Amino acid sequence: MSATSTHRATSGFFTESRHRSALVLLVGALVMGFAVQQQVIRFYYTPLIVGLTYLTAAMAGGRKGALWAPGIVTTCWGIAVLLGVHNVVTLDSKTSYLIAGVIGIAIALTLRFTIGLAAGFIGLAVSMAIILIHDNADVPSWIFKGITFAVLLGVWGIWELRPATSRATQPPTDATPMADSTVVLNREDVPTIRV
Repeated sequence: MSATSTHRATSGFFTESRHRSALVLLVGALVMGFAVQQQVIRFYYTPLIVGLTYLTAAMAGGRKGALWAPGIVTTCWGIAVLLGVHNVVTLDSKTSYLIAGVIGIAIALTLRFTIGLAAGFIGLAVSMAIILIHDNADVPSWIFKGITFAVLLGVWGIWELRPATSRATQPPTDATPMADSTVVLNREDVPTIRV
């Protein structure tokens, strides 16, 4: 297989996995928008729904997807919100959200370094920043409304539908092209283990 055909197969996979993630994000945006508009859910479910949407999109995109970090951290935040609303945790919201964010970061980094999950530091930092500014009185109120989160999910879903045109998807342009090599194994070449 040549370098170009290997590259095409790889970039096709990443485009396909991004498109699967995009579909999940767009469905999540529609569900979130409908649920908020029809007042089917209360706002305090929003972080958990958004986090689970990110995690589902990350699973659809595979181990190298960009949504693992925000999915894990936002889901932990959503769990902390529900625990606080239902008086399971008696800490103030800022403290419990901060603890949940730190737990989410610890889980994401553990999975990154143990099984190679793509939990990037930028995604972790942005997710934690959203948690930290949540209770800030200086933040405009429209930012933390369910419809805003639905729109953000939709925009991210549309972004994931973009064609694979980055530098990473272009075939290698070395001065020395790789030789087209084919490996053929005969039956005699494959070792057999007999028990």
